[in-house]
Amino acid sequence: RLDNRLSGCREIVVRLKRDGTLRAGLSPDVATDLLWTLTSLRTWEDLVLLRGWSAEQYEERLGAALRRLLVREGA
Repeated sequence: RLDNRLSGCREIVVRLKRDGTLRAGLSPDVATDLLWTLTSLRTWEDLVLLRGWSAEQYEERLGAALRRLLVREGA
């Protein structure tokens, strides 16, 4: 399951790189690792189950953070 999720994250980063929207200076390997780690089940559990975020808040907040982290400004 973890390998499948890692492959999915890698595919997302490959698309960002291909489209020219991957943040400058961020290698695809590092971007993949960041995306994979930050979208882990443990992160979801910590924020939603332990910290009381709604699933919608998790999706909105983490999505915004990932866009700022991975996608070049203005893209």
